[in-house]
Amino acid sequence: MCSLADHPATRKGPLRISLPLLATGATIGLTTFLYYLSVQYIPASLAIILLMQFVWMGIGLDWLLFRQRPGRQHLFCLALIFAGTLLSSGVFSDTGSVQPAVWKGVGLALLSALLYAIFVVANSRAGKDLPPFAKAP
Repeated sequence: MCSLADHPATRKGPLRISLPLLATGATIGLTTFLYYLSVQYIPASLAIILLMQFVWMGIGLDWLLFRQRPGRQHLFCLALIFAGTLLSSGVFSDTGSVQPAVWKGVGLALLSALLYAIFVVANSRAGKDLPPFAKAP
């Protein structure tokens, strides 16, 4: 029976740092940081709605970086995501003018979503040759 101590990723020795994996770790850390900054300016319910925009951003990144065009099912799901985002965010409510701090929070939340999309896309491709224990934070 093989124990965890016998696994190559857990042996003591020279540390192999994978730069792509390091970059993916940095993006998830920045995602969390920017999300928490955004909730200082906007309600958490709006911030989480904006963070979930990583779905369409990830599809866009796949299309731009890897030439993977979204199919009909993707486009249908994206239309549902956009409609749900617009309806749940309260963009159609009559609340008057929007304060600059709110825009700052929206921008931070969307930047957080973009970084999370980068994390998801990069993490799906980085370190495929490494065992799972070596990829775990």
